[in-house]
Amino acid sequence: MHGNRRYLVPIDTADGTSPAELRHGEYTLTALHTYVFLNPSLDTWVASFDLTGYDATLVITSATVQDTNHAGSQTAAGATGGDVPDTSVVPGEWKNERPTNGYVAVDGVGWTVGTGATACVVASSGGGVGGALWHVTLTGAARIRLTVVVGAAGGRVRVSAAGK
Repeated sequence: MHGNRRYLVPIDTADGTSPAELRHGEYTLTALHTYVFLNPSLDTWVASFDLTGYDATLVITSATVQDTNHAGSQTAAGATGGDVPDTSVVPGEWKNERPTNGYVAVDGVGWTVGTGATACVVASSGGGVGGALWHVTLTGAARIRLTVVVGAAGGRVRVSAAGK
């Protein structure tokens, strides 16, 4: 998050780096990479992520809200170091939030939200500009993030977060 803006910076899980900001919190995500966006709104009973895709060709295999109570990245290694790194992809360290009462609003051609076993998971087929807004209620987790797996085509996105 930059200052008082709610725009979140993507962190590549492969190496802990972030792409350069374009404008107004927009970043270009690379095809076939996985990024995490950390929500700094801790100790809230409602968390919200808002992802907007600005390139009609953008393919997102999955965008999932995840959380954990394990200690975070508090070492010189930054996002890739610490007890459970911000960028960890180890099964069980970060858990998928798929509440039956969760709600995700999607907008645009080719943007979908799963149900059942994939509840609250968003995908974009590259059919058009659009986005998703996750409303995650009653999470008591100490840390929460949005994990975005980019498919065959990358593109510009902006992610904002809020909590109350």
